[in-house]
Amino acid sequence: LFTERKTKVRPDRRLERTLWGIASGDASYKDILRSMVHPLTAWSIGTGGLLVTMRNYLAEVFFGLRWKGFGRHTTGVHKELLDEKRQQFMSLISSTRTEFPQRQDFERMYTIKVRAPADRIFMELGRFGDEDRAYFRPRFVEVRRIRGEPNRQGSLIRYNVTPRFLAFDLMLEHGEPGHHLVYRVLDGFARGGVMVFDIEALGRGQCGLSIYVTFDFPTGSGPLNRPLFGVLRLLFPAFAHDVIWNHSPCSAKTSSTFRLLTSWPPPPDRGIIISWLFLVLRAVTAWINPPLPCPPRTPSGPGCDVDGFILLGGDHDLHRASPLLRLGGEPDAGLSGHAGLFHHFP
Repeated sequence: LFTERKTKVRPDRRLERTLWGIASGDASYKDILRSMVHPLTAWSIGTGGLLVTMRNYLAEVFFGLRWKGFGRHTTGVHKELLDEKRQQFMSLISSTRTEFPQRQDFERMYTIKVRAPADRIFMELGRFGDEDRAYFRPRFVEVRRIRGEPNRQGSLIRYNVTPRFLAFDLMLEHGEPGHHLVYRVLDGFARGGVMVFDIEALGRGQCGLSIYVTFDFPTGSGPLNRPLFGVLRLLFPAFAHDVIWNHSPCSAKTSSTFRLLTSWPPPPDRGIIISWLFLVLRAVTAWINPPLPCPPRTPSGPGCDVDGFILLGGDHDLHRASPLLRLGGEPDAGLSGHAGLFHHFP
């Protein structure tokens, strides 16, 4: 379903329309059955669901990515939001005077919600490059800081990738505490590329952490290099980049190193606030207008006990008094069928 959301706009999402018709009950059974057995629906499930899941699972096994101990969270961006997010990142990169790739042959965006303040997320992003970090540790990729301090301009991070010709260095061009980090690729096959970490406050104790990566593939300068780099561009496993960067934010969100972030106290729930206000209101009302005392119970007549029960004479059952009865008002309309059992005490 999410593969469809990343690659198609809302009117073209056949599988989403089918599932929504089933869940909402808006469509008739005939239309739902027709859409379920449609060949395009089966094709969408097979190619966008089954095959993609198998491919990503094999990539996770290859890179040694495990999901034990934390859940999978959506990190992709809907197709309708791609252009808007792209413009935001381009404006951010331009404002820092960082050189931007011309063709943008490769471009990826990822975003995830984290319940933590922006400054602590920024502090944790400074661990990118530390050897003891608990996120972004795929097999065949070694990331470590070789110069500078965390989140300081000019710090250098090296990507040692197997095979070696894919290795490169990242330098922090600009950083604003609690907001963003802008890295530029200095060398390697992704020379001139940009990687951005952007933090956006969403309210209610949550922040959105977005990651943007773009670079141009090298074209080569000789008659032999150009075809080789062209083949590299065609065979470059972009989906592997998606698998790794889908796993990394999810593991960071629930890992022990991010426990400081995820333990940030959430805002009070609205239902709890309303319940407490209701109790306070009832207490104030009872203080301003206290309930009138009920007459004591007699052997032959009704009365009230100390718990607010109206006790009827004889062998009748106990009935809890309505608040209106106890405060001296008229009986509830819903109790009119039992008017013979309840007595009004003025």
